[in-house]
Amino acid sequence: MVWNLFWHRLSTPMGKRNYVVSPIAEEFVFRACIIFPFNLARIHPTAIILLSPLVFGIAHLHNIYNLYQRNGRTVDALKRAILSAVFQLVYTTVFGWIASFFYVRTGNIFGPALIHMFCNGMGFPDIGSVHLTRSPRTVWTCNVVGLVLFLALMGPLTSPALFRDVPSRSVTY
Repeated sequence: MVWNLFWHRLSTPMGKRNYVVSPIAEEFVFRACIIFPFNLARIHPTAIILLSPLVFGIAHLHNIYNLYQRNGRTVDALKRAILSAVFQLVYTTVFGWIASFFYVRTGNIFGPALIHMFCNGMGFPDIGSVHLTRSPRTVWTCNVVGLVLFLALMGPLTSPALFRDVPSRSVTY
């Protein structure tokens, strides 16, 4: 059922844009095109990883006006739009840190593009509904274990030594 819904969404023009074209285009622009000049300027890789995603996060702030307009152009609509945009700025920046880390470590844009597609397909986790599951403790445990494993393995699995033959490697970290 979930796969059917995903494939149905992907089959529409908007789905192709949201789940395929936009992630590839955004990763090319926000990773390859923004990180490359930072690298040429000999900025330290850690600074590149931390600073370049701010551009990615800020680029998503255009939604404030759309949300404000869609919700009635009231003071309350503006407050909700700003709160939503700040939340989006935070999670797109965190995602940008991860994608930039992968790009800087591997020199390959395909990994960040794939995780971007995956994240767009999955959406933001609905942590507010965990208490409605049969076993909230199990769900939270799996989330924490998954996060710990992700953080523990992202360094070793993106080791530049694993990508030595990749000719596009832009930064040595």
